[in-house]
Amino acid sequence: MSVSLQATARGPVTHGQLQLVRKDRKIPAVIYGPEMEPVSITIESNPFGKVLTEAGESTLVEIDLAGTKHNVLIKDMQTDPRTGAFTHVDFYAVSMKKELETEVSLNFTGESAAVKAGGTLVKIKDSLNVRCLPKDLVRSIEVPLSVLASYDDMITVADIALPAGLTAIDDADEAVAKVSAAMTEDQLKALEAENAGDVTKVEVAGKKEEEAPAAEADAKKADAKK
Repeated sequence: MSVSLQATARGPVTHGQLQLVRKDRKIPAVIYGPEMEPVSITIESNPFGKVLTEAGESTLVEIDLAGTKHNVLIKDMQTDPRTGAFTHVDFYAVSMKKELETEVSLNFTGESAAVKAGGTLVKIKDSLNVRCLPKDLVRSIEVPLSVLASYDDMITVADIALPAGLTAIDDADEAVAKVSAAMTEDQLKALEAENAGDVTKVEVAGKKEEEAPAAEADAKKADAKK
């Protein structure tokens, strides 16, 4: 699955010019990756918002830049702390022939008999680290809760039915969700905080993702000045 986004190229600009771009409901952005030089672009704010809603950060986005197509992932976003408007977006260009490792959200579905009986659902993981080709990326992975029939039941990574092409790289025995005896809201928050994991960044399989080249870093610094 992929969604499309139109973009226009932009050269070096001043702080004032960037402000005018944003006032025109456009977002300064950059495309970068291990197989290309960074390219500074501008995208429309409203279409980007729709793409973000549809694709999230684990689905391919096809950026059309003057007829040249780039397959990218939304890598990073900056927003105005006052208005929440996007002020800069980083797009990571992927190779369609190379596997990558990324994090995909878990979508818990259905009902648990143990929860209906008064238990408390404890979601230990809300995402799964996977390896796949870019064409096989999905927005989320469904996890049915109906298997949690009693307090003794638990869903592990190995129990999750993965879409075709995806391989889980988390420990197969790692707990994903379970049901415990009824807990207070404070107890539940404390337990979820205790089990919270670190966010895994997108990387090429077997090798950590390269840092953006110096030219891309310079472009971001220029855009970030406010």
